[in-house]
Amino acid sequence: MKVLGLLALLLLVVSGAVFLAQPGLLTDLLVAVGLVKRWGCGSLTVPPNALRTLAAAQAEFRANDRDGDQVSQFWRADVRGLYSLSPKGERIKLIEVSIAAADDRPTTDLTGVIVKSPMLGYWFRAIRHLDEDPKSPDPDRFAFCAFPDTPSAGPCLFIVDETHRLYCTETRGGRGIEVYPSQEELSQKWRKLP
Repeated sequence: MKVLGLLALLLLVVSGAVFLAQPGLLTDLLVAVGLVKRWGCGSLTVPPNALRTLAAAQAEFRANDRDGDQVSQFWRADVRGLYSLSPKGERIKLIEVSIAAADDRPTTDLTGVIVKSPMLGYWFRAIRHLDEDPKSPDPDRFAFCAFPDTPSAGPCLFIVDETHRLYCTETRGGRGIEVYPSQEELSQKWRKLP
């Protein structure tokens, strides 16, 4: 009986290592067993739901002055800060740690707390709007994108901004975007999600 238990444990460890090395395999398995669904453009519901979480966290951050500076503003530095910022000595944790770990370009430190890794094959990034100065982002706006780590994780790029509207488009091999698209680009190249 102990041998069967050890074999099952070994199988679990090996399969876990395979899924970590190939996030697309985990994605396909989760879709196959019905735990997650694919959008029409081919990607999972996870990136849009994570972006909704980020937008809700921004609303909470701004409404309740979560950085304690007595200024009503959004957090613009990165994704991770919505988890790790500690104005009163304790992390604010407005997002899940898995989203914070999937920050493509973190500026806030979580060394020893999390390992930077994609969330079910997707990375997240804080981006600016087209008409914003990169050195001085507008505190009344925000934008995020979510993009696949590898083609097997999904073919779509997702975005959200302070309007809480979600859009997706095919990545065509890209690694995310730096700037939120113009209204013209949104209407021509992006699909609005429900």
